[in-house]
Amino acid sequence: MWLVAVLAWGAGCGTPTTCIDEDLDGRGPGCADGTDCDDANAARGADCDAVPAPDCAATPTATGCPCLAASVAPCGLPEGMDAASGNCEPGRTRCVASHWGLCIGAVGPNPEFCDGQDQDCDGLVDETVRSPCGGCTPGCAGEVWGAPFDDDGLDDLDRTASGALTLRRLEVASSTVWAPNSADGTASRIDGETALETARYATGDGSAFPLEPSRVAVDWNGDAWIANRAFEGVASVIRIAGDPTRCEDRDRDGAVRTSSGPTDVLTWGQDECVLASLDVGAEREVARALAIDGDRGLDGASGGNAWVGLHDGHAFVEIDGARGVVLRRVETPGFSPYAA
Repeated sequence: MWLVAVLAWGAGCGTPTTCIDEDLDGRGPGCADGTDCDDANAARGADCDAVPAPDCAATPTATGCPCLAASVAPCGLPEGMDAASGNCEPGRTRCVASHWGLCIGAVGPNPEFCDGQDQDCDGLVDETVRSPCGGCTPGCAGEVWGAPFDDDGLDDLDRTASGALTLRRLEVASSTVWAPNSADGTASRIDGETALETARYATGDGSAFPLEPSRVAVDWNGDAWIANRAFEGVASVIRIAGDPTRCEDRDRDGAVRTSSGPTDVLTWGQDECVLASLDVGAEREVARALAIDGDRGLDGASGGNAWVGLHDGHAFVEIDGARGVVLRRVETPGFSPYAA
């Protein structure tokens, strides 16, 4: 154990007074600064209640923790921090009287300041404190925007005439006309330019009760949704591909089997351009309104849902446009949806 003794002349008596300061903080028995509440820890002096003892298991080199005489260790940085990161620098502590002394010279993390340096020592420079132009001058005075943004490969982005980024706009044109044939439970595809019927599709089984297809809505893919009113049974909706490339080769025979004209109506379930079908509501609720939700998100995945109004059921049913499943039913007491 080291013992530091300072001799002082006692007032008026001519005899020396000994200052015993083991942790070199200037305090101890007989010292001018007063007694020391923990003479093994230079960080604890006048009031040990105000400064808790260190957790030496968590931080072995904390001031006051035991050590080997003449040892020196780095100190002052949070655990796991790279000493070479940013502006942070470790300090040094040496072993005094078998206990680590004060940490001298450490520079720890500080709030980030816009000056091209890394004050908070997280490996980033001036994050969250730059001006909108990317520099350190408020209001971008005298600054310029950073390097050009590389939008190559971003299929959903385009540029305006002024060079600003914008969401890419896709316009789809179609001359197809869709017509439900209520009496025979079919729907016709008509070429709007030639006025010729190019296909006819069954809209359901139709063996148990008349289907009575009546309402049509077209979604953003160009697919046709057709609602079967079914006055004597359960209403339903089907979806027909608006473009031949969207038809599905369900039997994987390398060819899409589909109608080629008004006299070529395939048995229900055989036409591979009929993409989906779904019963809606309960018996005799009668689907008499149909619309497509146009609210699409930026990811292109939301929206495009079908809404079916049940006239005698006093309700609307929302159908997921991608999965073809019922999402919810919205009751409309006293209101009978008829058109949408």
